[in-house]
Order: sequence, then C-alpha cells, then structure tokens
Amino acid sequence: MKKKIVHHKSHKGHYKADAVVFWCFDTRFFQLFKKFKRSHKYRKVDLVQSTGGAKGLSSPSHRETSYLLFQIEASYKLHHVKRVVLMDHLECGAYKGDKKFKGQKLDEAFYLNEIKKQKEIAMAFMKRKKIDIPVDIVYADFTGLHKVKV
Repeated sequence: MKKKIVHHKSHKGHYKADAVVFWCFDTRFFQLFKKFKRSHKYRKVDLVQSTGGAKGLSSPSHRETSYLLFQIEASYKLHHVKRVVLMDHLECGAYKGDKKFKGQKLDEAFYLNEIKKQKEIAMAFMKRKKIDIPVDIVYADFTGLHKVKV
C-alpha cells in the first residue's frame, strides 16, 4: 500500500542534457551549484552528487570509479549530453577520511592536482567509448567557483 506524501506533476517528455555534472554532496556548495548552472545557462543537467564529487574517479575504490564512469556513458547515451563537468572543493571531508590523508593539511595545490588526474581518467574512458565531448574541471573554495585549465 502506498500513500502520497508530496503532490507534484513531473514533465514526462524525454530531454537532452546540457551537461553531466559531478558535484560533491556537501551542502555548503549547493547554492554555488545553482549559481553555476544559471551562469552557464544550463537548462537540463544530469547531476551526479556523491562524497567528494569527482573524487571517486581517482579514488582507490574501483567500484566507485566504475560507477562514476558509467554515469558519463549513461548520460551520453540517454540524454545526449554535450559536456562533462568535474568538481572538487577545498576542505573536502571525503579526502580526509582516506587513511593516506589523516592528519595532513590538504591545500589547493593538492585538490587541483587531483582534479587534473580525474579529468585524465574521464577522458581516457571517453576515448575508449568513443564519446567526443569536452570535459571541464572546476574548483570551489569559500569565495566561489574557479575554472581550472590543464
């Protein structure tokens, strides 16, 4: 038996996504995501929120990496996505939870290096799958969002 708890009519039609965005589930950056989406005029986004955002691409957990790469392929096949956006942010607790980072201060240089590795991993996967769309990398701190050039 079911009981409706929220009434909402969703649009049934299929859509094409402007981007598949990997964003951390840290709520401190949720308003920033909304501003990012608006500033880029993205109407439809396939949002993949997880601990650390794109961190899982370079994570030691193969399962997590496979899952995130599958999201790129699914977004491309199902919603004809036009680009991939990978996000990482300052003071990400997902990194500090890893044994190799315990007690270390993680600075901006560390995160920028990580997100560049994540882009390389995503691009290598996309090349194997013959997915030819751009990959943007962005870095959030507590002053805003920064596009990172490789």
